[in-house]
Amino acid sequence: STFDTMLRMLPEVTGTEFVLENLPPGVLYWRVASINNLEIPGAFCATRRFRVMEDSNAPQIIVRSPREGAILRQSEVIVKGTVETCASFTINGTTVNTETDGAFLHTVQLNEGDNEIVLVSSDKAGNESRMIRIVRFMPDTGGEVRYSSDLVAIEDRHFATRDKALILAGVTRPKARITINTQDGAEAGVTRSDEQGRFQVKLAVSEQAQVYTLEVKTASGFSFSETITLSRDLRPPKITLDSKPPVITATPELTVQGRVQEGSSLQLNGKPVSLDNDRFVIKLALHEGSNPLILSAADAVGNESRLLRTIILDMTPPELIKAEVSPKKAGAGETVRVTVHARDNNALKPAAVATISINQHRQSVRLQLDEGASSYRGVVRLQTRSQKAEAENQKSAVRILDVLLEDRVGNRKKYTL
Repeated sequence: STFDTMLRMLPEVTGTEFVLENLPPGVLYWRVASINNLEIPGAFCATRRFRVMEDSNAPQIIVRSPREGAILRQSEVIVKGTVETCASFTINGTTVNTETDGAFLHTVQLNEGDNEIVLVSSDKAGNESRMIRIVRFMPDTGGEVRYSSDLVAIEDRHFATRDKALILAGVTRPKARITINTQDGAEAGVTRSDEQGRFQVKLAVSEQAQVYTLEVKTASGFSFSETITLSRDLRPPKITLDSKPPVITATPELTVQGRVQEGSSLQLNGKPVSLDNDRFVIKLALHEGSNPLILSAADAVGNESRLLRTIILDMTPPELIKAEVSPKKAGAGETVRVTVHARDNNALKPAAVATISINQHRQSVRLQLDEGASSYRGVVRLQTRSQKAEAENQKSAVRILDVLLEDRVGNRKKYTL
């Protein structure tokens, strides 16, 4: 072969390779000769040839799976297809080897939500083709909302507060959009969960229970919903005693029992009292004098009620101040008046008994209380065993031997004079 037209003459080439650019298309020939130290060229080698072709077509990429917009439940997907042979090929930046017919298989890890699968092929002519296939990883087949234990639940998904607003908090799918709507579809609140799925949203509440729809839309686009009920509770718990405790008692131990309706806790004088199915039994050890009884009940949302009672422990009997009889001498058949002055910490019993004697004859006298004067009075007609004294109507000394006093709670004492 001869060279009809000289395209390039490269007199000084060092090394074993070089690059020629901007060659025209067609069949081109080349030969090479070495040059010695005296710069005398040797004989040319045999003539070789090569073909230059103009290629402006980008390599074709065909993806057979997954399809565009596919919703996938697994966290990885196998990308299948074919690409032009002898072309470099990457998927999401990773070089992928192909079969001799251009077929390829490559596994791609997916994130929850939309994922771009970017396929790039480049041929030796520098042409490049790019394809983006979008698939959605939606692992959800159901949904769950776990509400905060700080919420007061009256029933399942029925939450109450005593305030005008409630902070609804809980845990659900991460990075989800949570919307709370009223029954007529109006939006009452909206928020997003964080990377751990935690969320909270402030909602207005009223005394009348309101039903809402809570909708969760995950990052992958999956949605689920459930109904919740919110209400404002301003009713305090009710404390009811089985029986009214005494105002005054002489017994140092007292049992108080009853019921707390719609209450979750009870205290007596600031100390906790256990509840058993809303009922309570309290054994009190009273001290002499006034004993305050303060029962405080609270419900789960913080409403409180109080029941106040005062119990007086009186174990001291009445005190005798003075006892006198008039006249001091009397005869049989005559009447005498007995007056007893006494006092008590609380209340004297309306009646008392005194014992008098005349001529060694003992006689009981029933006394009635004059509350205004704090004294007892009684009148009795004298009797005597001495026939002589009766016949002669002799007057003898009348003495008070003893007085039995008692208060209204049963404390009693006999005073011997």
